[in-house]
Amino acid sequence: MPIPSNDFGGAVSVSTTGATGDASITDANAIDLGTSTVGNDLVVVATAGGDITNTGGSLTVTGDSSFTVDDGQSISVDDAANEFTGAVAFAASTGQLNNVTVVDTTALELQDGLDVGGALTVTAAGISQAGAIDVTGASSFTATDDSAIDLTNGA
Repeated sequence: MPIPSNDFGGAVSVSTTGATGDASITDANAIDLGTSTVGNDLVVVATAGGDITNTGGSLTVTGDSSFTVDDGQSISVDDAANEFTGAVAFAASTGQLNNVTVVDTTALELQDGLDVGGALTVTAAGISQAGAIDVTGASSFTATDDSAIDLTNGA
């Protein structure tokens, strides 16, 4: 669905199966993700000043997940049952993200180059980083299930 003129009003849910079951969603503005199961990779893009939210239900993604918004917008994928198995990336198409909130029932590695102008809030069963993270506002990290937080790879 990589057509920038899509305009979804309510929660958007997708379901794919298998190792090639990718899902790509582009919305002309904000997008709210509903309960979704993706067999491989998930790509979500909100254009024209819209945020990405996840109030419609949990996201289960077996492959990698990528969330992209315009400069100054926010990404909040914070359903308590979200399960991101692969790499998870948050980006602004240009400039800087406003706020990022993510909840993952599995271990989460924050990508190199994450640039947040507002707040970064992360809850996961283990938190690490692939490289430098730049957060102008407040940062909050919560590890669940007796897991660790390792934010020592700022190179």
